[in-house]
Amino acid sequence: MRQLAAGGPDLRQKILIAAGAMAINAVLYLVPNHVQLGTPRLLWWTRIDQGTPFLPQTVWIYFSDYALVSSAFLVSEGWDEVKRFVRAYFVLLVIGAIIHFTWPTVFPREAFPVLGDGPSDRALVALRGVDAATSCMPSMHVAGSYLAAFSLWHRRRSLFLGYVLWRSRCPR
Repeated sequence: MRQLAAGGPDLRQKILIAAGAMAINAVLYLVPNHVQLGTPRLLWWTRIDQGTPFLPQTVWIYFSDYALVSSAFLVSEGWDEVKRFVRAYFVLLVIGAIIHFTWPTVFPREAFPVLGDGPSDRALVALRGVDAATSCMPSMHVAGSYLAAFSLWHRRRSLFLGYVLWRSRCPR
C-alpha cells in the first residue's frame, strides 16, 4: 500500500477522492429520490412560499452546489482536513438518505410549470427529468453547500462568507 504524503494530498489524489465521493453521492441521493419506503408527504406550504415568485433562473443556484462542495474540498490542506471533510460529507449523505427513504417528502412541482425555452428553462426541465420531486426535506444541496462553507470558516473567512451568502439564495 502506498504511503500517504506527509504534507497532504496532491491535486490528482484530491480529484480521485472527489470522483469517488461524487459516485457515492449519486447513489445515496438518487436511489432514495426514486425509491421510498412509504408514500411521500406533501411539504407544508407557508406564507413565505406563497409570496416567493418562481424563477427558473434559480436553477443555477441549485446547480452551484456541486461547484461549492468541490471547490471547498479542493482547497483543503493536509490529510487530516481532507479526511474530516470527507467524513462529514458522508455522514451528511447517509443521514439525508435515511430520512429520504423513511420520511419522503414531495414538492408540488405541478404548481410551477416551466413555460419558457431559454437556457435556464431547458436546464430546469433537464433537472426535473432526473431529480424527482421527492427527497426535498432536508435539502442535500443546501446542506452540502453549508458544509462546504463551514469547512472554510477557520482558514478562508472571505470564502466562507461568500459561500453562505450565495447558498442562502436557495431556490424552490
